[in-house]
Amino acid sequence: MCRCVPEFLLENLASFLTFVRRFNPRTLEENAERFLNPILTLILTFMDAPHRMLNPHLRARMAECLESFLPHPEERNDLNQLNPNPFGCFHREQLFLTHPHRLHIVQSLLDVFVGIEMTGQSVQFEQKFNYRRPMYIIMNYLWNIEQHRQCFTRLAKEAEDNMEATTPPLFLRFINLLMNDAVFLLDESLNNMAQLRTMQTARESNRNQNRQQALIIIFKEPEL
Repeated sequence: MCRCVPEFLLENLASFLTFVRRFNPRTLEENAERFLNPILTLILTFMDAPHRMLNPHLRARMAECLESFLPHPEERNDLNQLNPNPFGCFHREQLFLTHPHRLHIVQSLLDVFVGIEMTGQSVQFEQKFNYRRPMYIIMNYLWNIEQHRQCFTRLAKEAEDNMEATTPPLFLRFINLLMNDAVFLLDESLNNMAQLRTMQTARESNRNQNRQQALIIIFKEPEL
């Protein structure tokens, strides 16, 4: 039944949540009771199972929707604004603590993280990394919540116990891709530092050359 849902509906949902999060996050709090729980259930339903959503790009967008629900510290000080939000980010904090399917978030997230690698050769590494960027933010937030940290620990223990399995465990594949991303970022950083050094050297050389030319003009003997 879920496979019959048109993909453009979920694409529109992702675009809407991203827009709301960037421009009017207080909407998520004002309509929390009838909005947050059903939407998170919908996100987990499609993000958790490839057989319900065959498009890996759209599953990655569902992870971006999940990132839209994260509370941000600056919103706790929203009462100081001209148009204050009296709820702050209370309901979104409670969403990750009380939602009935909250313990599925970590595994669903890692499954999407790994599944992006199967999008095909036409997808460049940079695009895959951009898909994973909001997932890093979500993982960082979930790691600070004890019950979600236990989910990470459980998956890590399962991976350790099944290290020699024919099909690599989910957490092991996640760690492998995580290291690939880290190496990619390190390589990009070193390349950018080398380019900056080259540009800085060229600018200093040009500056010294201009200074020498200026001194020559100043101290040059006037022609008779």
